Amino acid sequence: MVGAVVAQPQPLSENNMTDQCLLRNVFTKCLEQKKLRISVIGNSVTYGAAFDGQKIDSFYVRLAPWFKRHFPDAEIEVRTGIIFAMGPEVQLFRMEEKLLAFNPDLVVAEFSAANAAWGAKGRGVTDPATEGYVRRLRLLRPDTDMLLNLGLFIAEMDDYRAGRRPPTVEYLYAVADRYGCVLTDAGEALARRILAGEKWETFMNDGIHPGPAGYAVHGEVIERELDRQWALYQQLPPAQRVVTARALPSATVTPAPWVWPRLVPAWFAENLRDFTPGEHGRVKYLEGWPGATGSYSAGRGRIVGILHHLGGANPEPRANVEVRFDGAGDWTELNLKHEPGFPEDDDRDNLFKRQFFGGYGLPAAGCHTLEFRVVPNADHAPARLAGFFVIEQDGDLGFQRK
Repeated sequence: MVGAVVAQPQPLSENNMTDQCLLRNVFTKCLEQKKLRISVIGNSVTYGAAFDGQKIDSFYVRLAPWFKRHFPDAEIEVRTGIIFAMGPEVQLFRMEEKLLAFNPDLVVAEFSAANAAWGAKGRGVTDPATEGYVRRLRLLRPDTDMLLNLGLFIAEMDDYRAGRRPPTVEYLYAVADRYGCVLTDAGEALARRILAGEKWETFMNDGIHPGPAGYAVHGEVIERELDRQWALYQQLPPAQRVVTARALPSATVTPAPWVWPRLVPAWFAENLRDFTPGEHGRVKYLEGWPGATGSYSAGRGRIVGILHHLGGANPEPRANVEVRFDGAGDWTELNLKHEPGFPEDDDRDNLFKRQFFGGYGLPAAGCHTLEFRVVPNADHAPARLAGFFVIEQDGDLGFQRK
């Protein structure tokens, strides 16, 4: 059985980095294979703030130049997998297309700012999704290195003013330590400068998105750590400058990280009444007007949320749905009002909202069978169900790398 280790808050410290080279595989591949694939995973913070034509050069634009300077003979390819307005929770369920299909050698992910924005209540979703993402990468791509870059959300400044790291940041430190990931804490670097007297607005365009000066700090922090990792690599004896599979830790930080996610298309639903199939671009959905009902059974899996389709580039009103778990208990309405709409970077014509049950007072572990029905609404609008977020299996199915 997978054990759990709870991270205890620690005071801020100047030196929080390991002296172990955590990019050994990356540097060896650059030297021997003369090529490197970098996958950048994140949201609007990672992309470069706004996604309405006001893009700012993000921190990741420094990655390829750094590697080209140090490995001029290597072919460096950078690919982004951006899902706007989201943290790890939706990225995890799009991991096959956004990450694994690219077969990267280095994954650079920024989950921190969005994790903090969802708050303590959201950690029932963001914590297992974050560790599930990292653990799944270690399980399926054990020779892929990972760098977690941390952003900054304005509410985290209360913790920094009190001389401690925010809880979600402490959690990410614990995950990085457990799985041997490089961690670059650009958020803390920004917080230190603000605490020293510089204005928030100098670095941040709003409560979560950096401006040019903020992204410059991100880039400097990442480059310094890449320099440090390269120096550590050069100190290794030649026999250790090889590509190796990283071990999969037996104990986890979260009691039950989401390692086996599947985004199930809505048409797998059953017992449908007054729902009709539809499609918009690459997306297929079920559309139902108030009174429409249906159910979905995940078998051995657990349904932890629903994906809604809003429409095209301009959001359209959508009805709420009520759900009931496993044929028992009361019905619970899931209100879409406060959920942000989001597109994916490579498909701006489809807008979605996601609802994870843990954010609505329901058990975050979800259910095996979900009943749903569309709620009447003032806009006389239908619901559009695009899919169900399912965790197919707890644990690692016996796959333990020593």
